[in-house]
Amino acid sequence: MQKKMVFLVELLQLVYGPTYEDKKDDFIRELFDLHSDWEGPSITGGDFNMVRGPDDKSYGIVCFSWCDKFNGWIDECGLLELHLQGGKVHMG
Repeated sequence: MQKKMVFLVELLQLVYGPTYEDKKDDFIRELFDLHSDWEGPSITGGDFNMVRGPDDKSYGIVCFSWCDKFNGWIDECGLLELHLQGGKVHMG
C-alpha cells in the first residue's frame, strides 16, 4: 500500500531562474524576499537553473559557490526538498 501525503498550501510559487551568471545573485535575493514575509505553508518549484551539488548534474561539474548560495537559501528558509520518483529530470 502506498502512503499518501497531504499538504495544505497557502502559497504556490513557480520560478524560472536565470541561466546567466550575472543574474543569479539577484535571483537568490528574490528567492529570499519571497519567503521573508511569509509564515504559512508554501511550495516553491520550477526550474531554478541551479543545483545543490555535483550529484544533481549528469556530468558532475558545478560552481560550488552557486551551490552554497542555493543551499543557503533552502536551509535559511527551512525548506524541504521533495525528491522526484523514477530518476533524474532531463531534457528530452
